[in-house]
Amino acid sequence: MRHNGTVMLPQAFARMGSLEKRLEDLDLMGVDVQVVSPSPHLYAYWADAALASELVEAVNGAAAVLVKQAPTRLSALGIVSMQHPELAAEQIVTAKAAGLKGIEISASVGELELSDPGFDPVWQAAEAAGMPIFIHPLGTSLVTAVLRPRP
Repeated sequence: MRHNGTVMLPQAFARMGSLEKRLEDLDLMGVDVQVVSPSPHLYAYWADAALASELVEAVNGAAAVLVKQAPTRLSALGIVSMQHPELAAEQIVTAKAAGLKGIEISASVGELELSDPGFDPVWQAAEAAGMPIFIHPLGTSLVTAVLRPRP
């Protein structure tokens, strides 16, 4: 892949969107197994419960289908509707049943920190299911600090 000085995403997306090309790339890099994860832009923490359920089903379902096509080479993380903790707890169980290996969430949900007691059902469900949770740093002050222009 060659960087053209502006954007190299089209070439990257073309390779990431093809399972065959992805597996070729893994072979070239000497990677035996890759864990794939959803884009943080898919969390949709703004969605009501009905829409959030549909979105999570679509994202996690697509991840499960992908992994089933190359089960010895790929594992996947799913997402849950953190803005609806009881629903998120149920989605963790469903994700595990679908073969996903963990859950990816944001470092905050709206104005709430992850330490808010309202999220206790999520942590309890993850622990009971043995599902690790990856906390993506998008939306943290770290992102702002890293992207801040330097003198």
